[in-house]
Amino acid sequence: MKKLIFLFSCLIAISAKTYAANDLNFVDTGKRDGPAIVFVHAFPMNQDMWSEQVEFLKSTTRVITFDIRGLGKSKLNGPYTLEFIVDDLINLLDQLKIEKAVICGLSMGGFVALRAIERNPTRFVGLVLADTKSEPDSDKSKMGRYQALKTIQDQGVEVFTDNFLKTAVASTSAEALKRATKVALSNTVLGVQSAILALTSRTDTTPGLSEIQAPTLIIHGELDAVFPIETAKALHEKIKGSKLAIIPKVGHLSNLENPAAFNSLLAQFLDGIRKDRSR
Repeated sequence: MKKLIFLFSCLIAISAKTYAANDLNFVDTGKRDGPAIVFVHAFPMNQDMWSEQVEFLKSTTRVITFDIRGLGKSKLNGPYTLEFIVDDLINLLDQLKIEKAVICGLSMGGFVALRAIERNPTRFVGLVLADTKSEPDSDKSKMGRYQALKTIQDQGVEVFTDNFLKTAVASTSAEALKRATKVALSNTVLGVQSAILALTSRTDTTPGLSEIQAPTLIIHGELDAVFPIETAKALHEKIKGSKLAIIPKVGHLSNLENPAAFNSLLAQFLDGIRKDRSR
């Protein structure tokens, strides 16, 4: 009987739960002991992009994913900036009573992660930055955002998504492109447009990189055409003690294009954090 109760408790611990709180859609799953990891998704995706990582980690780690406002199943609630996303993230951790967590962000999610740790440096015990950078939009980038909005307005979100993802995903990752397209097209048009504008609002987190104390892992796709490999090297040089891992033959969405390699890097990183915190 005791064995049955134990097994039942384990099943409860690793079963996924989907919530909607303060109009933010999120999933909280996995084991409750040890540091939790919260994932912040890329643009123009939603939390479904992390399904491989959730499945891989949930037997050993508490895993939190959420849809950025206006994307996935989270409500938009009007115009917003990147600071609102950071607010949502911190409020979510507060609601879940998670005092300290590891944060992993890819691309736009990396922008959020960097700003979150800049605003709340003691809140995070580990940082994973995937295919991202610290600099704000240049004028050229802002004009690119404008062109993206115009493409959506004139030709539709499907054309924009197809153009963007064919650049973002390496040609060697046909299955990843198919999956990324499915995830991206599940978002609303207004949600995608709002996220584009929010991206232009981000601050420059470069000056704060040297202040990051949390263990940091930087993951980058070798063939990333959105952010070249030099951006990852720049982060690595500025964040003291950080580790840089390049995944060969993948592009911007490295977690989707080679989930096995991405997951292996995550597992090693989380094991290191557990060992450090147990000393």
